[in-house]
Amino acid sequence: MVLAVCLSPRGGIPKFPQAEVVVGPHGIEGDHHSGPFRTSRRSGEQVPNLRQVSVCAQEVYDELEAQLGVKVPPGGFSENVLVQGLGDLSDLEPGDLLRFSGGVEFEVTDQNVPCANLSIYHPLVPKLVYGRRGIVGVVSRPGVLRPGETVTVLRASEEVQVEAYAGAFYPQRPLRVLWRHRWWQVRQLLGEGRQPGRRLFLVALDDDVRVVLCYHEGQDRWTLRVPRRTSP
Repeated sequence: MVLAVCLSPRGGIPKFPQAEVVVGPHGIEGDHHSGPFRTSRRSGEQVPNLRQVSVCAQEVYDELEAQLGVKVPPGGFSENVLVQGLGDLSDLEPGDLLRFSGGVEFEVTDQNVPCANLSIYHPLVPKLVYGRRGIVGVVSRPGVLRPGETVTVLRASEEVQVEAYAGAFYPQRPLRVLWRHRWWQVRQLLGEGRQPGRRLFLVALDDDVRVVLCYHEGQDRWTLRVPRRTSP
C-alpha cells in the first residue's frame, strides 16, 4: 500500500508529503529529480535520466526506529513514494514493474545506494540501510498517484540454472544457461557490474540472444532477464 507521495523542487533531503502527485512521462511534476535527462556526477555531462522516481519501504523505517531509536518521516530518504507490504524492496531488480491501483506504473532501473546525507538521522543509518534504501526507476505509465493505493510487483526476471567458471571468486564468468528448456552457451561477456548482494553479467548467448544474468549472493541462485537497455 502507498503510505505517502512526496516531492521537492530542490535536491537533498527531505521530500515533502502531498495529498496527491501528478506523474508525468519523466517523473513527478514539480520534483527536482524529474526530467528526461540528468547531470552525471562523474562526467558533468547530460545523460538519460534513469532515476526519475524513487520508492522506499516503511519496513526499513520501522527497523531503524527499533534498532537506533530514530524516526524517519515520510519523504525522509528523499523518496517520492513510501510503501508498505512489499518487504524492504531489496529483491527488486531492473526491469521489474511497480503497478499502482490508480494506473501509474514505474519500471525499476536500480537499487538506490545510501548517501552520506542520511547520516543526519544517525551516523549508522547509511551502513544499516545499504541494499535496502529502496529503488529508483522511470515512469512507464503516467497518471495521478495518491496515498492509499495498492501496489503490485510484476517481475521481469525468471529463475534459471547457470554453470559458471570459479577462479579467484564465484562466479567469475557464466559459461552456459538452462533457459526455456534448453542449454544456451555464453558466447560473449558484454559487460558486468555489481549491486548490493548481486553480481550482474550482460552476455550474448547462442544466436546473439542478449540477456542479463544475475547471481544473488547469499542465496546461491541465478535469475535472467531480457534487457530493455544496453547495460546491466
